This record gives sequence, C-alpha cells and structure tokens, in this order.
Amino acid sequence: LPEKILIVEGESDRILLNAALQANKSSSVFVHKIGGISNYTNVEGRVKAIEQSLSPHMHGEEFYLYEGNVAILTDYLNPDEPSQAKLREKLEKYFPDLWFEITEEYETGKDILHALPSEIYEQAGLDKVTVLSQLDEFVTIGAPWQDVLKFKTDTAITVSKVISSNNLELILSIS
Repeated sequence: LPEKILIVEGESDRILLNAALQANKSSSVFVHKIGGISNYTNVEGRVKAIEQSLSPHMHGEEFYLYEGNVAILTDYLNPDEPSQAKLREKLEKYFPDLWFEITEEYETGKDILHALPSEIYEQAGLDKVTVLSQLDEFVTIGAPWQDVLKFKTDTAITVSKVISSNNLELILSIS
C-alpha cells in the first residue's frame, strides 16, 4: 500500500504526476483523482469530494493525521473570482497544511499543462505554444467539456511518455 496520497483534480494531472513518480521509481505515493475541483460553481461539492477522499481516516474536521502523508494539488484559484475565492477560502480553512496550488501565472490559466516546461513538450515532439493555443481556443469557443477533457488527456498521455528522472525536478517544481 502507498505511504502517501496525492489528491489531484483531473485525469491529465493524474497521468503526468504518475509518470513523474514512476520515473522516480516511487511506488510509495498514490495519485488519486477526484475530478471536478475546478467546477468552481459547486464549491461545497468540491470540498465534499476531498473530504470523502479522506473520510476513511478522518475524525470530525481534524486532518492532522494526514500531515506529511496527504497533499491536495489544485489549479490556481483566482481570489478575484467569487466562486474560486470561496473554494480557496474553504481549502485554506479545512486543509491548510495539505493544500497546494499551481502558482505559475499564465495568460489563460494556471494548470499543469500550462505549467509544464517547454523542454518537456519538445521532448514529446510537441510545441507548447501551439498545444496551449489549441486548448485556449477550445475554452474560448465554449467547446463541450468532454472535448476539452479529451484534448487535455491526450496531451498528457503524449507528454507522459517522455517523462524521465532527468526532468522530474522540472515537473515537481510547478507547485
């Protein structure tokens, strides 16, 4: 069984972080995808999903048992956006020592695909600017979430194939 758990938002996060951990030959960390944390309009549902992930070992609102054993990684939560600010407030309140966010600033978002270094995209035969432009276009035109998810997952799968222990630090430095 894993010694540590990393809770992430989506499939692309899970794919890329699992690849990084495998490159480091780390079997002691389990990457658990709860999905939809970024659905900022359902703040209570997102917090509940995290609580349910932790519930087998949770005692009331005491999460101290997880310190050092569990981490929650989310995309950047903009404090100027009301629903994201509310989710940020809840995560800071209930999971202050467990929650980490991707903090690099990008034009259209702060998620794992935006935060990955260009070198990793290049190693996968992709151009980061082109990939992110395509992703941004999906979002701008209001493409169905299934299409956005498929694009992000396909990109993560392609990139994950080149992740090695040589670029592990580049990936783990994003938060």
